[in-house]
Amino acid sequence: MTTSYSFAVVFHILIIFSSISSFPSGETKNGDREMRLELIHRHYMDDVSAPKTQYDKVKDLVQDDLIRVRMLYGRISRYHYDNGKVGKHSSAIIITTTKASNSSAVLPISSAAYKGIGQYFVQFRVGTPSKKFTLIVDTGSDLTWINCRYRCKKCTSRTRMNDHRIFQAARSLSFKTIPCSSNLCKNLTFSFVTCPSKRDPCQYDYGYQDGSTAHGFYAYETVTMSLTNGRKTRLHGVPIGCSYSTSTGTLGVVDGILGLGYNDNSFATKATAKFGNNFSYCLVDHLSPKNVSSYLTFGYSKHLVSGSSPPTNLQFTNIQAIDGLYHVNIVGISIGGLVLKIPSEIFSFQNQGGVILDSGSSLTFLVEPAYKTVMKYLMAAFTKFKQVKDESFEFCFQSQGFHESAVPKLVFHFADSVRFEPHLKSYVIDVSDGVKCLGFIPNAWPGISIIGNIMQQNFLWEFDLKWKRLGFAPSTCT
Repeated sequence: MTTSYSFAVVFHILIIFSSISSFPSGETKNGDREMRLELIHRHYMDDVSAPKTQYDKVKDLVQDDLIRVRMLYGRISRYHYDNGKVGKHSSAIIITTTKASNSSAVLPISSAAYKGIGQYFVQFRVGTPSKKFTLIVDTGSDLTWINCRYRCKKCTSRTRMNDHRIFQAARSLSFKTIPCSSNLCKNLTFSFVTCPSKRDPCQYDYGYQDGSTAHGFYAYETVTMSLTNGRKTRLHGVPIGCSYSTSTGTLGVVDGILGLGYNDNSFATKATAKFGNNFSYCLVDHLSPKNVSSYLTFGYSKHLVSGSSPPTNLQFTNIQAIDGLYHVNIVGISIGGLVLKIPSEIFSFQNQGGVILDSGSSLTFLVEPAYKTVMKYLMAAFTKFKQVKDESFEFCFQSQGFHESAVPKLVFHFADSVRFEPHLKSYVIDVSDGVKCLGFIPNAWPGISIIGNIMQQNFLWEFDLKWKRLGFAPSTCT
């Protein structure tokens, strides 16, 4: 990868855990429940920071994405090295269904792109009594953790420090450490291989590619979720991480991470087992103001597609979970109705390729053979526009006189004749006043391609964990 592509984007999603005194049961007479979490763009939290230009924001996003891609590629490389053996990060997961399989819980989502970094927050609640925290929601991670203190005599007893909330675990009636000697500890992500003592909690050491780290131990906790009927419900015995040490970097602005990766102990699996075995999100335009929101939903997503109850316009394709990541079966890419000549092994995980859908990456990454072909055909549509040099993207242009009708339609072709037609604004993106760029970043081959969440914006995405399907449909997300 050349220096001209030395910046990239990460879109995470943040969740805030808030305090509740008392509430009735979440059950209704007909069993219809929904749990909602509001998705708030990360920069909603940074109003006091110095304003950035749109160009600076895009550069920051690109840098974060490149860091994330290296992390994801490292995980997949280790999986290939282990020859796909079933282990901690395997996709061999048994989903336990519940009687309330058509109920759902929802968290509102909104964009904070005006702050410069492509992440999303939601409100989330943990502990007894429940407390509020701001977490990044990440489909590329199966570890859920919060900044935490527990039985530490020299540690602060405050609930906030350096603009971060701190979970004082000893004050929670539902907090219970997971022993290092337990079988569960052996199967939890990034847990230590050896135990200092059998009575010690199960510890972890999680490193992120931007230099951020999270050290802590696992515990069972109670999570409080809002339902669309206005009531609340609790999830008991959820494994979470109590992080007593975190470094700067991506983690410097949050209270923790909500892992939605595919793992038998991840929050996504625990929540969907109660609310219908699926979860979904709908990301508003990444340039939307902070008062525009959508939802991260656990359970049936019937309220998220306008005019459909339940959704009838969802297309479905198979999805495969490998090492906690969501792989989609793409068979080709077309531009303007022309199917591009891209080698089939590019889209095959078995051949060191493959494509993942990732809410934690902002831009779309294509491995070199696919990237060069897609860029060649798209750039041909902009020959009449003056090209602008940019250090983050290969092709940018002055957009005076630009009209969408001049751009050929980009289509990702999934197996079973399913087509994903992203909105033009998702791949011809605004980087500054009067300047647009083709929002693709090259990735080395062999390697993975990533459909980032700018490409996903204004679509409803539904992950069916029981039947291993991915459903999607256009939506305003509001």
